[in-house]
Amino acid sequence: MICFSCKKSFDTLYILIRHFKLQHGFKTNSNYTCLEGLCSQSFTNLSSFKRHIHIKHGIATVVDTPDHKRSIPHFEKQTNAVISQALDNESISCSNTESNTSIEDLNEHQNLEQYLTSITKFSANFTLSLHNKNNFAKKDVFFIQEMVTECLLKPIIDLINAILSKKITHYPKYDFDLHELLERLKNPFQFCNTDYKLNMWLYKNNLAGDVLQYTIDNRVIPTFRQGEAVYAEKKVCGIKMPLTFQMKKIFSEHNNLQKTLDCISNIKCSNDNTITSFIQGKLWPEKVKHVSNDAVAIPYFLYADDFEVNNPLGSHCSPITALYYSFPIFFNNSKLENIFLAGLIESAHVKSFGNNECLKTLVDEIIILERDGITINLSGKDIKVYFMLGLVLGDNLGLNSLLDFAKSFSSNYYCRFCKMHKKQCQVACKEDPALMRKPEQYDLNFKSSIENLEYGVQQKSIFNNIPSFHVTTNFAVDIMHDLFEGICHYNLCHIINYYINKLKIFNLEQLNQRKQLINYGRYDVGNISQPINAVHLQNQRLKMSASEMMTFLHYFTFIIGEFVPHQDPVWDFLLDFLQIVDILLAHSISDERIALLRVLIQKNLSSYVSLFKDTLKPKHHFLLHYPMIIKNSGPPRQYWCFRFESKHRELKTYAHVINSRVNLPLSIAKKYELKFAHLFLHSSTTEQVSIIFDKSPSKSNYLDFIYQTLDKDTILCYSEICYKGFVYRTDDFFSSYCGNVVLEQIKEFVSDTNTNKVYIICKELEVNYNAHYDAYMVMGEKDLKIMNINSLSGPPLTCCQLADGKSYVRLKEYFS
Repeated sequence: MICFSCKKSFDTLYILIRHFKLQHGFKTNSNYTCLEGLCSQSFTNLSSFKRHIHIKHGIATVVDTPDHKRSIPHFEKQTNAVISQALDNESISCSNTESNTSIEDLNEHQNLEQYLTSITKFSANFTLSLHNKNNFAKKDVFFIQEMVTECLLKPIIDLINAILSKKITHYPKYDFDLHELLERLKNPFQFCNTDYKLNMWLYKNNLAGDVLQYTIDNRVIPTFRQGEAVYAEKKVCGIKMPLTFQMKKIFSEHNNLQKTLDCISNIKCSNDNTITSFIQGKLWPEKVKHVSNDAVAIPYFLYADDFEVNNPLGSHCSPITALYYSFPIFFNNSKLENIFLAGLIESAHVKSFGNNECLKTLVDEIIILERDGITINLSGKDIKVYFMLGLVLGDNLGLNSLLDFAKSFSSNYYCRFCKMHKKQCQVACKEDPALMRKPEQYDLNFKSSIENLEYGVQQKSIFNNIPSFHVTTNFAVDIMHDLFEGICHYNLCHIINYYINKLKIFNLEQLNQRKQLINYGRYDVGNISQPINAVHLQNQRLKMSASEMMTFLHYFTFIIGEFVPHQDPVWDFLLDFLQIVDILLAHSISDERIALLRVLIQKNLSSYVSLFKDTLKPKHHFLLHYPMIIKNSGPPRQYWCFRFESKHRELKTYAHVINSRVNLPLSIAKKYELKFAHLFLHSSTTEQVSIIFDKSPSKSNYLDFIYQTLDKDTILCYSEICYKGFVYRTDDFFSSYCGNVVLEQIKEFVSDTNTNKVYIICKELEVNYNAHYDAYMVMGEKDLKIMNINSLSGPPLTCCQLADGKSYVRLKEYFS
C-alpha cells in the first residue's frame, strides 16, 4: 500500500489509514487517491476510499483477519497488557467513566483519543487525591506534580523511547500511537498544573460550581497608603457554596436519587409505631403538605457552629462560622464526606452586622431550592426534586443566636421552645403545653417589640422567610451538649460527692484507680478520661470531653457499683438516668418508649431537686422537651452534633497548613471545592456496606457444624472482619433482640463464595439481668448457631469481670 502524498509504502491498509491521519492530518472528509497497482482514482472522503480498496482490490482494513494472522511480538503483548490494565483501573477509580471497551476493540479501531483521555483522567485522579489531603496546600500539590514530571516521568519516558527506537522499527502501526502516548506521559499534568487550569478542567467536566463571595457591608473608611491618609473602600464579605449545583450533583451521580427514593418508600411502608427517621415524625408531614403527591421532596439539616483557626488565646484569634448541611435519609449519612459545606462567615462579622445581613444570600438560595426545586434525570425521565430545610442544628447558644432568641441563659426567657420564666425553669419537672411557643403567637407578638424582648425574641428571624420553616417549630436538640457536656456533669458530680463525703464508702483515690483499671475494651480504651480531682467535683465540671463522658457513664456502675448498698436512693436516681440516656441513644423509639421517657424525666428531675437540694439548670429544662421533640423530629442521635464537630477538623487542619490569613474563608471554600470534586470523581456518596476480611482465611474449628448448613467446597473461614467501620474478632460479644435480649459470642466468620454472603458462627450466652449494675451477668454458653452478618450493629460489647469473679456486659443499644 502506497501513500499518495509522500509515496511511502506500508504493509496493510490499516497502517496506511493511520499514517494518513497522524502524519498528514487528513480527516474523514479529505480527498484521497488510490495508487494500488495502476489505479489512480480519487475520492472525496475516507469511506469511499476504503470501500474502493475493499471491492476493487480485495484488501481488508483490519490487520489481524483470519487470512492475515501473524505472531505478536512479546513487547507488543506487554504493551497491550499495560494499556488494558490501565483502562481497567480507570473504570474502577473514575466513577464517571462509562466505557468498558476491551483492549482488543481498541486495537481494532486504534482509538488514540481514548488512550489520551485515560491519561488525563488518571492525572486528574492523582491530582485531586492530593488536594483531598487536608494537610496539603495547593503549592504542595503543584510541587509534587512538578517533581513527578521532571524527576520521574521524563527520564523514564526518554529511556523507553531509546529502547523502542531499536525494538519496533518494523511495526510502524504502534510507532504512531506509542509516540503520542509517550509524549503525553512526559507531562500528564499540563492541563491541571496551575490553579486556573485545574478549575477550568473541573468546570468543563461538571465537577465544580462557582463559589460565591457576597458583600455583607460596603463602606468608605480612612486609611494610610504610602504614608498618606486617604479614604478607601472596605468590603465585608461572606462565602456561599453553590448549593444548587452541589445538590444536583449529589443526586445525579451513582443512582443516589433512586436509592434515596427507595429509602423513603421503605420508611413509609413501616406499619409499626416506632420512629426511626426524621420523616416519620409529625414535623415533616406538615412541611410537605403543600407539595403535590407526584413531586419528590427531600429533607436536609443545616448546621451552624464556630471554629477557631488560630490560637484561641492569642492576639490573632479569628473564629469562623461554618454552615454545613446533610441529608437525614442518606445511606451512611454520618460519614464526614456526606456532610457538605454550605458557607463560611467570619464570626466577628456575624456579631457586627447580624444574622439578617450575613445569612440573606444563603436563605435566598434555600427558598429557591424549596420553591422551584431542581430537575434531575432518573432513568431517562426528568424529575422535579424539592429540597426542604428540615431542621437547623447546633448547640444551645449557637441555635439561640442563629434563630435570634435570647443569647444569655441567665435571661428571663431563654428557652427557644417555651415561654417559661427562668425561676420557674429552676424547679419545673413537667412540660407545660400552654407555654409552648407557636408560629401565630410569634408573629402576633411583633406588633409590640417590647413584648418580644420580654419573651426572649431579639428580632424577627430571617429563617422565617423560608415557606416551610419557622423558628418556633425547629424541634432540634443536641444530646452531645445537653447530656454529655451538661447534665451528666451535674448528676455525676453530685453522686460522687454523695458517696465520698456523706456515705464515705470510697475515696477519690480509689475511684480514680478503679476508673483507670476497668476493662474498657479495644474501642472505648481511647476514651479514658483524666483522673478526677476535688476541684472538678466542686465546680460540677469534670475534665472530660463528650465522648469521654459517654464512656465514663457507660462503665460507671462497674466502677463503683460494688461499694454501693442496694436500694440506695441516689443509686436508683443514677439507674433512672442511665435508662433515660439509653432511650435517647436508641436508633428507633416506639410510642411506648416516648411515654416512658416522659415519666422517667419527670421523676429524675424531681429526684435531682429533692436529693441534692439543687436547682435545675437550663439543660435540665431542655430535657423536659425531649419527648415532644422526638415525636416531631425522630431519634435525637440522628441530629446530634458529634459528626458535625468532627467536620471542623478538616477545615482547621487546612487552615493551619496555609500561611495566608487574607480572606481565609475563601481559601478554605476553594479547598473544599476540590474535595467535593474528588468525592464524585472517585466514589459514591452512598456506597454500599463493605465487608473487609482483615486476615487471611484460617482453618475452622467448627467444620462439622458448618457443613450442616453450607457447602464445604464454597466456604472460607476468618477470625477477623471489618463491617460497617467496626472490626470484629473471635470471642467478641454482640447483642440482638428476638422478643427478649440475646447476647452472642463470636466464634468464627464464614464466607460463602458461591452466594457472596457472610455468616457468623456464634454461641448464645446464658445470661441473667442484674438491676444493680444495669447489666447482664454471663453464666454460661449454649449451643452453636449460625447468623447473618447483618445481625451486627455498632461496636462489639465489652465483658467486664468484677472483684467477685463474675462477668458482666452492659448493652449499647436500648431494647426494653
